[in-house]
Amino acid sequence: MAIKSKLLAKGVRYCTDSLSELRTVIANQVRNRGYYYFQPDYITYLADSTITPQRIMLKMTFAEDTPPEAYRRYVTGDVTIYVHRNEGGGTPDTIKTSRGTIVQMQPSRLRHNLIPECVTFREGRVFSVRTMNRTQTNLSRLGIFKDINIKITPDSTTSNNRLNVDIACTQDAPLEAVFEVNATSKSNSYLGPGMSIGLTNKNLF
Repeated sequence: MAIKSKLLAKGVRYCTDSLSELRTVIANQVRNRGYYYFQPDYITYLADSTITPQRIMLKMTFAEDTPPEAYRRYVTGDVTIYVHRNEGGGTPDTIKTSRGTIVQMQPSRLRHNLIPECVTFREGRVFSVRTMNRTQTNLSRLGIFKDINIKITPDSTTSNNRLNVDIACTQDAPLEAVFEVNATSKSNSYLGPGMSIGLTNKNLF
């Protein structure tokens, strides 16, 4: 995998901040190619300033304590989405879709096809952190959840490098009220009390 960056090139001024930033850039690109457990700390530099005056020879390598799972390329396994009610409780209703299994606590008026439209994971495809972030962003934009948590775990039931995805969403209160009190100026130059009430209906059902 070739990664081009202006942060580290021949003739560029030596800067430790740039080297640290480059490690993050590389780690992000690697994690988007299936190496979910790879971290910037697993990249280290060997610097030698004795070969050429005013120049530093750099070698990028892996840290000695890099764990084995950082070298493994993973694919997406089972995807399960749990939709919890705002007040808790309820009876689970399991629905199989092409984008994962939805476990929705009933009673609920949430449309069954609303959640799968937000999920960008695909079983069997190379696991990407970018996909995980997009899924969380899509769910957040619905504006109906007060908490969204995505948990990634290795699939222990197979010998393949699969990562199972569990998404837990808790619905927000359906109504949100905003009450404001302030002073307003009247046409007779006197100040009087002002009041405004805003009501937001978070109903996408």
